[in-house]
Order: sequence, then C-alpha cells, then structure tokens
Amino acid sequence: MNVILFEQHETGRPLHRRDERAIHLLKVLHIKAGDTFDAGILTDIEDARLLDGGLCTGTIEKIGIDGSLAFSLGMQTPAPPACQSVLGSAFRGLSRSAGFYATFPALA
Repeated sequence: MNVILFEQHETGRPLHRRDERAIHLLKVLHIKAGDTFDAGILTDIEDARLLDGGLCTGTIEKIGIDGSLAFSLGMQTPAPPACQSVLGSAFRGLSRSAGFYATFPALA
C-alpha cells in the first residue's frame, strides 16, 4: 500500500507539479480527479509520527492545467498493525520541502 505523507502545514494547499508526491500520484498511481489515495499527516518530522497515529483518505479535487494537484484529506483511521517502521530515521536530514511517501506491505 502506498501512503502519501504530508506535514500539517501542507494540508489545504495544492501540490506543485514538481513535488515528488504529485509525480508519484500521477505517474505511478495514475490518479485522476475524484480518485482517492491513502495519506498520513506527520506531527513530528524528526520522528515521522503520524497525527493521532493513523492514516486518512485523500481525494484529488482537481488537476490543474499547470499539473498541480488540489486535494482534500478525510477522516483519520488507525495505522495498520502490520506496517513496517519505514519512517523515522529515513526522514532525518531531509529538507522540509522534500516530498515524502512510504510503502507498507499489504495486510493479510
């Protein structure tokens, strides 16, 4: 499962077309306006903790002519229990403007 990660201050504004998350959503996941994706909101970039320890659903509201992605985030759900700890130290040292996404194993 792909999880697109955001910092709290990034919610409510479109992703630039050059943002790694926008590229991943468009080129790898092939999303369109109205499609949904799994997302998480980080509360602490150093420890890569998710808001309330959970995930939420993102919806692509609009793909701009310039390639930007307008999105909304829905309700939080508990984090999957079988997810590997791929966050944490992997994010240390990355700039705050870097795009984040993580891949979790499928749940059985």
